[in-house]
Amino acid sequence: MQYTSTPLSNSSGIYDIVLGNNSELLYLGGITQEITVGNNAKAYLKGGRIDGITLYRRPQDSCYVTIFCQEGYQKNTSGISGLWADGTSFNIQFVNVGSPYPPTANYVFVETVPELATLVLFGLGGLMLRRKNRGIQ
Repeated sequence: MQYTSTPLSNSSGIYDIVLGNNSELLYLGGITQEITVGNNAKAYLKGGRIDGITLYRRPQDSCYVTIFCQEGYQKNTSGISGLWADGTSFNIQFVNVGSPYPPTANYVFVETVPELATLVLFGLGGLMLRRKNRGIQ
């Protein structure tokens, strides 16, 4: 999913996304009230506004959520907040279903991505090294 309309209401945005049966979601932006994941589904979140995440993970399931964000994020049992790779902020609440399901936070993983300025500096440094190596011959 690349984008949903704003604001979140009965006529715009997407209220709920429910994943199951080995499905996968790549969420790049937009507005969603809640993403629910179960039955071996996987969600990869890279941007937008997501108000809540619920995981129905039974012992035989392998469902999970991966959030791609900048370093410095805050994660605890009730949610996660931080900055997406593009520098926009997010604040996602974890919805815990209760027994027999473990807390949602247990299966929300984070992959940190460098901010854009860091990537540019690495690129410039690589170009400078390449230029310097050419002059040494």
